[in-house]
Amino acid sequence: MQRRDYIAIKKIIDEMKVGIDLLGNTDLEDFLGNEMMKRVLGMTCINVGE
Repeated sequence: MQRRDYIAIKKIIDEMKVGIDLLGNTDLEDFLGNEMMKRVLGMTCINVGE
């Protein structure tokens, strides 16, 4: 792997950690009922996809 691959993987892992931290102990019902949480985690997923 090239250095840029490691950098990309690190950024993906960092974004995933943000999402996990934001979720905390939120269960599915609470998550689905919280529009702000869904949008925030959606943006985190978009960042991973880039």
